[in-house]
Amino acid sequence: ELRIMREGSVLASEMVEPSEDSDLKRVRIPFTPDHNGTAIYTAEIPVIEGETVAENNVKEFSIHISDDRLPVLYIEGSPRMEYRFLRRAMFRDPNFRVVGMLRLAADRVYVQGANPEESYLAQGFPKTKEQLFKYQAIILGDIEASYFSKDQLQMLEEFVKERGGGLLMLGGVNSFGQGGYDRTPVEKALPLNISSMDPPYSDSTYVPVLAEQGLNHPVMRLVPDERQNRLLWETIPPLIGITPVRGVKSGATLLLKNPKDGLPVLAVQNYGAGRVAAFTSGGSWYWQVSMPASNEFHERFWKQLIRWLVIGAKDHLVASTDADSYARQGPVIVQAEVLGKDLRPNNEATVIATITDPIGNSEDIPMDWILSQEGVYQARYVPDLEGNYSVKVHVADMEVADVVTSFRVAEPLVEFSDAGLKRELLKNMTEISGGKYFEYPDTKDLVVTAKDDARRLQRTAAVSRRDLVWDMPLIFLMLLGVFAVEWIVRRRSGLA
Repeated sequence: ELRIMREGSVLASEMVEPSEDSDLKRVRIPFTPDHNGTAIYTAEIPVIEGETVAENNVKEFSIHISDDRLPVLYIEGSPRMEYRFLRRAMFRDPNFRVVGMLRLAADRVYVQGANPEESYLAQGFPKTKEQLFKYQAIILGDIEASYFSKDQLQMLEEFVKERGGGLLMLGGVNSFGQGGYDRTPVEKALPLNISSMDPPYSDSTYVPVLAEQGLNHPVMRLVPDERQNRLLWETIPPLIGITPVRGVKSGATLLLKNPKDGLPVLAVQNYGAGRVAAFTSGGSWYWQVSMPASNEFHERFWKQLIRWLVIGAKDHLVASTDADSYARQGPVIVQAEVLGKDLRPNNEATVIATITDPIGNSEDIPMDWILSQEGVYQARYVPDLEGNYSVKVHVADMEVADVVTSFRVAEPLVEFSDAGLKRELLKNMTEISGGKYFEYPDTKDLVVTAKDDARRLQRTAAVSRRDLVWDMPLIFLMLLGVFAVEWIVRRRSGLA
């Protein structure tokens, strides 16, 4: 039985049967880590009775766990149906990490799905770029522009333009022009023309239709076949509610519209390094309740739209090591990629890697730009101790969050890294040397075979004899002939 353990607890186990044709067997044991960060795990095989060497039954290894789900921040101004169904559509997908902010009162926010390090959300919308830029997509529900400060509205525009994130605004009573977003930095990013003089939100019911460019846009391709995809959109249930706007900006793409008056329902555009979408209805939840529970149209649409929005999202700082585990005194290469505010490689940054060893000692190592790679920096470190090391990469002259990674130093065990017998090599060696190759359980005959070979060798006498060349006339004449031919050739060629 092979067990995967951490701190004495068995996380997974599997019975392993030895192979008949090989001493080496690779086993995959799936298990779910119970924490984020770096931890030591143990692969262990219980010692059996009579086992001579038990030290190699245990192998320690480290795993660094990070949450790679797509982080989405969804802020909603009221507990409406759209918030419930849209959040659920993403929550059920393991590739999304949805953090919901639901305003319950002027100074009270209900936060769902946040990590402990996101406790600042209890005080309201992120107040710094470091906090906001941790997400790849922002969804603004039915919430007015005055809820945000001027700096926060500016950060939302820069979140798209500089960070390359995705921004989605949903329709509602307090959205778009009626929400006061005209003449704000957010208006610059929106694909729609809006004004505070626009009509109020309407609760009308209608079936949206595809715009001219809608069918072929990646957001709207919910099934691969074009004919089936068109049929899918032509048979969707109605929407309830729409926010009237003035129209679509030049350069934006209209995907869905209201057939009654041609008003935009869904429009998208690229903005700076990121993407923006405007969905003027607040009633897409009706798609879900109007269809059978097995129909995934509603979920598929929203997940596809969010994925399209975040396609350009980039991190300003990424750090890693060239391996997860090293031998003591073996060089560790720390690498970082740095992007500037414009998301272009920054070759003039001051990058420092702070490495902390297993006993808590820290060392700052400057990272040098690699001339052959734009925006990539490296540092070399030689560990003296065995154990877990942490690496924090910091850019001194940029407002970007530090990145932390880790590695482990352990004594290398050749037995584990190359445990199989090299049968073909051993057989070739024995054939060349005149020996014999044995495999277990044939080794029981080894002693008998060795004794038989020893007796045979004793009966075989090795005789050596030395003869002079001139005592062998035929060979002597052949040698003289070779020398004569060489002399004639050299004379004719004019050689000495």
